[in-house]
Amino acid sequence: MENNNFSGNLPVKFASDNLERVFLDHNAFTGPLTFLSDLEDYEALLFMDLSNNQFTGTIPSQMEGAINLDFLDVSFNKLTGAMPPGMEANEIEFLSSDCGNPERVSCDFCTLCTDNP
Repeated sequence: MENNNFSGNLPVKFASDNLERVFLDHNAFTGPLTFLSDLEDYEALLFMDLSNNQFTGTIPSQMEGAINLDFLDVSFNKLTGAMPPGMEANEIEFLSSDCGNPERVSCDFCTLCTDNP
């Protein structure tokens, strides 16, 4: 669903628990990341790109339960707060957020910090 200019809020829960890859980047999705609150239900999830949207709010603490996730990009959104500290133990290979200048998301263990003025 990437690069389609889709807009609006996402559902509270995805339809399938067997998702391995989620490509929602480069759209115009809005609202909080409430669909990540049940992340422990998605044990197969390896890759999630939510970058370049208009998501707001904070990154849910349930992201700490994403123990199999290898790639997460939440950069270029309107997120604030801090990356859940327990995610550091998950050893995600690629983790990107707006932790550059200005720092919108505090993240000491991100592999890429973007500047999102």
